[in-house]
Amino acid sequence: MNVVAINTEKQRREDQKFLDSLKPGMVVEIPIRLIKRNSEQPRKEFKLSELQKKANSMKDAGDVEIPINVTVRDGFVLIIDGECRFRGAKINNFTKISCLIKPQMEDKEVYKRSFIANTQRTDMSLMEIAIGFEQLMKDYNLNQSEVAEVSGFSQGFVSNTLKLLRLKESLRKKVITEELDNGIALMIAAFKENHQDMMYDLWLEVRKDKAEELGKKAETIKLHPNFLNRIFTAAAEKHGIKRRSRRGGQKRQLSSTEQTMRAVIRICKSLGTEIKFIENETAESLHSQKTTFTELMTTMEEALKSLKAQTERIQEMDGWKPEDKD
Repeated sequence: MNVVAINTEKQRREDQKFLDSLKPGMVVEIPIRLIKRNSEQPRKEFKLSELQKKANSMKDAGDVEIPINVTVRDGFVLIIDGECRFRGAKINNFTKISCLIKPQMEDKEVYKRSFIANTQRTDMSLMEIAIGFEQLMKDYNLNQSEVAEVSGFSQGFVSNTLKLLRLKESLRKKVITEELDNGIALMIAAFKENHQDMMYDLWLEVRKDKAEELGKKAETIKLHPNFLNRIFTAAAEKHGIKRRSRRGGQKRQLSSTEQTMRAVIRICKSLGTEIKFIENETAESLHSQKTTFTELMTTMEEALKSLKAQTERIQEMDGWKPEDKD
């Protein structure tokens, strides 16, 4: 056995002895060479500018600002949370950094903790979050409601975000790299994969035309969802393309605007019922109520102003026509 081999074996034994001494809850400086990235890290995209900023923030201290979370494996420690800090440390050529030792855990638990930690920041793209939701569902046999509870998001958010996974792989990557807006991506995902490139190219073409019209760069143009939806619908009808059918006969997830509109309709119907009730009351009976006429009139006037404004807005929408009355 040559000298190099002897030294390598000696180093390996010393490293393993050091790793064996690590216990959950300890904060200890660990050599960079013994720290490994998680190949299944939920977050795939790290911007160079972000990593450089992170590196600059820790340069003077000579260590990470917050210890990274790791779990001990055979011959190394695996990063659970803190890869951005780890990469920043490598940019600064640190030889060791502070780590918080977590209990040993299976790969799926590492993924879960890493995913939840990342979603609590603004670093992850919506596509990465969608992939994470899907992975949690597979690893832990969870439904959307349970994923929402585990991750801290609403069930509606989980449901809508998962729709991004209907995109073909090439468009998924564009969402991650922010070449494709989340809202536009969801519209395109409503079509089958063999029609998605056509809709994506159509979006680029419409955006380019709008940019030339305004004398701006295409990348700065934000098209209104309703306008783009009409463009997509017209193109689909022209080429005989249908949007995806909804699975399992489930009801479509309503947008926040639709939910608000339906709530207004319910309130208006309820208000109509209450007004009819008041019409049937005698003047003497009304005078005996706790609510004063002044309060009632003020509230009704404010409601009427709001309803009038929204009525005018609806009338200005494209294609709106009043129903014929016999």
